[in-house]
Amino acid sequence: MSTAVEYAPITGPLGSPDAWQFAALTGPSATGLWRGSDLGVAGGSAQATFPLAVDYGGPYVGTTQPAYGGDLFERLHLSESLIALGNVIGQQVRTINVWNAYTRAQVLAAFNTAGADGITVAGGPSPLPGQFAPLQEFVYTITVSTEGPPSIAAVFTWDFLQYDLVLTITGSRVIPWTFVPDWSAGILERLEWKTDVLQSFDASEQRGALRLGARQRWEFEVFFEGRSRRYAEASAWGWGARVWALPVWIDGQQLGAQLNAGALSVPVATALRAYAAGGLAVVFSDPFTYEVLEVASVGASSITLARATASTWPATATIYPARLARLADQVALPRWSGQASSARLAFEMVTPADYTADAGAVTYRGRPVLTDKPNWVGGFELELSRKLAELDAMTGARVYDDESGIPSARQRMRWTLTSRAEQDTYRRLLYALRGRRGSVWVPTWTDDLVLVATIASGASNIDVDWTGYTRQLDQDTGRRDVRIELASGTILYRRITGAVEVSATVERLSVDAVFPSTIEPADVVQVSFLTLARLDADAIELAHWTSDVSESATTFRGFQHEL
Repeated sequence: MSTAVEYAPITGPLGSPDAWQFAALTGPSATGLWRGSDLGVAGGSAQATFPLAVDYGGPYVGTTQPAYGGDLFERLHLSESLIALGNVIGQQVRTINVWNAYTRAQVLAAFNTAGADGITVAGGPSPLPGQFAPLQEFVYTITVSTEGPPSIAAVFTWDFLQYDLVLTITGSRVIPWTFVPDWSAGILERLEWKTDVLQSFDASEQRGALRLGARQRWEFEVFFEGRSRRYAEASAWGWGARVWALPVWIDGQQLGAQLNAGALSVPVATALRAYAAGGLAVVFSDPFTYEVLEVASVGASSITLARATASTWPATATIYPARLARLADQVALPRWSGQASSARLAFEMVTPADYTADAGAVTYRGRPVLTDKPNWVGGFELELSRKLAELDAMTGARVYDDESGIPSARQRMRWTLTSRAEQDTYRRLLYALRGRRGSVWVPTWTDDLVLVATIASGASNIDVDWTGYTRQLDQDTGRRDVRIELASGTILYRRITGAVEVSATVERLSVDAVFPSTIEPADVVQVSFLTLARLDADAIELAHWTSDVSESATTFRGFQHEL
């Protein structure tokens, strides 16, 4: 006889007296679902004393036909598997439904998250592990704030014992500033360190860096008209206090070839440009059409992206490395008509601007030597300042005390950088000096001594035109080291150890090392004094006129030392 049973939904955990079990029966025998308490045992597998069987009148022959219920039930459902937020301008709230469409309970073992900084999730059974009852649905509320990493790539996993459900959330918390500067006005870059300088009575110094990296600031002018003006003002109004992705304007370049949607690599020149692993890049065709890219790694001629491009970009689109920045708290927008306006904008970088520090390979007495000549157009200035103390009792003559005994030389120089290589060398020097922290030997770049007699091979003295060295300088700090430039390109560095007046027109200077070969006066291009100096300020500005041409100015200040 064929038998079956009538049963109700499971009301207890598997193996309990109230849970349905398979049981092998004897007497009239059949295999069916029985409740453990009906069998009188907890295991649910025993000889039945009173089978609750119903005769269906079988047997039946046939096949099961697909139906809508087969697609809907006996599985787990997630209402969305991908949420593409785009640019997150304000807090966003989304709801996700998780439905257990099984006719039996499902256990949620864990709820796992990855890359979910700035995202909160509420809802579901608590604590975990927890149970979804048959046909039960939970609603989860997902809140995405504007605080957190610029790129959103969060993954949420519902770890059921049956199988996992996965939700991915993508987006960007920053929007790029896509209005190109007016290059005719230049782009000003400011690098600023912070140094604590402790000066002793005799002007010797102890210096300590108070900031790990340089703060970076960009200033530039932009002209807006029509729709651009309206969008720029709306962006400054709505996003002004938040973080922007600011293109590094001096490092921009056209793509040169179409970049397809879904690309994970972008062919682009990366040498001496600000691309960095974990950083950002911005590609755009106009101020309204753009995409922020997350850089995973940087190669010699391409960048690899952490996420594929969402759009297809023409060869004429421009790509820039980008850095996180905040707009200054005040933005002036002069309006020239109902359609046109302009602005001078200042952006402060969110994180320190890192760069390779390198003062060059040439050293003298254990310190680097400045080897690149400044721009002489317009000249540059030498200023001598003394640590002079004034004692004034207000009733008699004033008394002065020259505490250091020598002046501090301040040399102001201008630099014109005409290639990316020159910009790189100059920037490496700035990072090696770290504002006022570091020091370097700085030539005066002037004809301070003029050779008047041949220097014999093996000699350790030189005869120079009388300059008053013996009487006035006499190996003072800042005037005892010289740079000798020869026509052959050879540069010699020597320290003056003694000086005598040979005649009314000639002085003889002794030096600390012999000359390896004979030197005629005509062989000498210039003899300049060397001064061990530091920058006189922690902030240095670079004015960029094109991506390859920049100008800058520095002031080096000499100090008392024992080298």
